[in-house]
Amino acid sequence: MKFTSKPVAEHQEVPVADQGRFEDIVALWSERHNKRPVAGRVPAFVLSVASPEDPDYVRQARLAEILALVRAKADAVVGFAIQTLTQP
Repeated sequence: MKFTSKPVAEHQEVPVADQGRFEDIVALWSERHNKRPVAGRVPAFVLSVASPEDPDYVRQARLAEILALVRAKADAVVGFAIQTLTQP
């Protein structure tokens, strides 16, 4: 989630309802959003969700495709799994 905010000048006679904390929160989350690990890669856990009817080779191919896309984006894959749906 990304917040975008530009502070506006407040009237001196009208106090800010949150004592200016909103801008502090936006700045904090903006800083967190822009940080990347030292190596420049974001850790990612890849989860492929499969239907019970999917054969194993389809599940494996789908997972391989997702992993390739994540790695092509230069993110670091820290783990992966295939989860089969048990209920629709």
